[in-house]
Amino acid sequence: MYNKAHQALDYALSLTYGTHEETFQLLPSFGYVLEQKNPRTITDLHCDEDGKFLYFFMSLSASVRGFWRCMRPVIVVDENIKKRYHRKDVAAIMDKAAQTYIELKYNWHMEELRNSWSCVHCPDRRYRVMTTNVAECINSCLKFTRQLPMLTLAEFIRNMLQCWFHDRHRAAQAVHHQLTDTTHLEILKRVEKYNFMTVNPVEWNIFLVKQSGKQWTIDLARKTCTYNKFQMDHLLCSHALATGPKHGFTSLCVDYYKRQTLTNTYSVPIMPVGHPSTWIVPSDIAERVVLNPISRRQAGRSEGWSTYLVFGEDNYT
Repeated sequence: MYNKAHQALDYALSLTYGTHEETFQLLPSFGYVLEQKNPRTITDLHCDEDGKFLYFFMSLSASVRGFWRCMRPVIVVDENIKKRYHRKDVAAIMDKAAQTYIELKYNWHMEELRNSWSCVHCPDRRYRVMTTNVAECINSCLKFTRQLPMLTLAEFIRNMLQCWFHDRHRAAQAVHHQLTDTTHLEILKRVEKYNFMTVNPVEWNIFLVKQSGKQWTIDLARKTCTYNKFQMDHLLCSHALATGPKHGFTSLCVDYYKRQTLTNTYSVPIMPVGHPSTWIVPSDIAERVVLNPISRRQAGRSEGWSTYLVFGEDNYT
């Protein structure tokens, strides 16, 4: 029964998107047109010695530009690190150590697990730390497209990123602050913390901030605080905010936190490739032979059948 259902599904998909053989043969042309429509986009198609498909790579110019020019550096920590250290709380320990600004706290968190990528050991600009959940999110978006023909999958990814860039660019343009909404909320949280601080000026740009028997020296010209959070985040800490910068705090934040940077990140649109019947491709690319890879369908019922057909026939328009 399942075998007949699979055959019916494959037949319906071939009518909608074309057969796997046809779409693999169109991959070289798709890569060429994608590069023409989106200058500086990079695509690469690899086949084995028999011409059978191995993998297809594409790096959209809009994504590269946004990451290279506008995005803050990021260190990705694989969540599988738990298996390496055989501790369930290792991820929490590493996260706390990475987020601390005081070496004493870092050493306390990392008695057994020492790393040099944390804030306290970062020599200059602090890197953001994230997990590989972002990759898992992308995988979940592609969950119901993996069994579609390869060309349809590639076009689905391009179209998905096209929509994301458009929506995020419009959202960035709607921000009313000089800083992004997330940064603005973070500043407001830090403002609440300096209500019980005492500020004593040392020079025109240097201040001594005291609270609960502790004290920190703030240098607004150098954008530093003896607590280390100001210079590592490149965002005013509560001690620096307590000094009440005369020229506002926006100028003391790096561009990564500003609305204009967020807008620039998504400013370049991802252009569609059009329907294959409209493609103009050199003959040496169009005639390149790409054969189906050797594969075997997994046993059992396929998940999400009803979702496969929701994308319609207009993916290339």
